[in-house]
Amino acid sequence: KTGETARALLLDASGKPVHFNTFLTDPIMTLRPGAPMTLSDVKPGAYRLRVAMPGGGVAEKAVAVAAGGTTPVTIP
Repeated sequence: KTGETARALLLDASGKPVHFNTFLTDPIMTLRPGAPMTLSDVKPGAYRLRVAMPGGGVAEKAVAVAAGGTTPVTIP
């Protein structure tokens, strides 16, 4: 819903958090409905996106990142 946020974490194939921003030590992303988010410099490979939903519960989605492309992911 508008005004709510979800908290997301990108995990690598071994289940470790991906630190996508060298300036921030916290790998958590805040997601807002209708506001696309872009991560840059994510190495090609298999990942899992784990999202803590605002109403409770967790959504997870497999993400395959290919070199030189864009990988759109929609939650839930």
